[in-house]
Amino acid sequence: MPESGDLVGPYRLVSQLGKGAMGEVWRARDERLDRYVALKVIPADLAGDVERRARMLREARAAAAIRHHNVVTLFDVVSHQGDDILVMELVEGRTLSETLRKDGPPTFEVALRWIEVWPMRWWPRTRAGSSTATSRPRTSWSRLRA
Repeated sequence: MPESGDLVGPYRLVSQLGKGAMGEVWRARDERLDRYVALKVIPADLAGDVERRARMLREARAAAAIRHHNVVTLFDVVSHQGDDILVMELVEGRTLSETLRKDGPPTFEVALRWIEVWPMRWWPRTRAGSSTATSRPRTSWSRLRA
């Protein structure tokens, strides 16, 4: 797995944002375009599974076709030392867990707004043929508050 400071194509890894069963998510600096992005690193052992890799690429194509303010934009898919890497828009902000810990339970009106907006994240993906959600509430909660 990569480390902070590593260069992955034009992307310099800055800090790890999260880690899960499908890999790691990193904050990275796009040195060509002078911007920060999120990199989701799918480890070689998962990328080596031909069926899983084909599904990941299908999902990436579907996600890249979506233009919606509640869906993180997928910029690219790159390979680095056997790892497949999704290059995505970096969404700054607090996670849902952080928001609830800091602010406490939402008011009824805010909860209704969350409930109303939340399904809109998956509708565009479903229309584009995506069967899974690659962005999680933990990593992109701030989009729902916009």
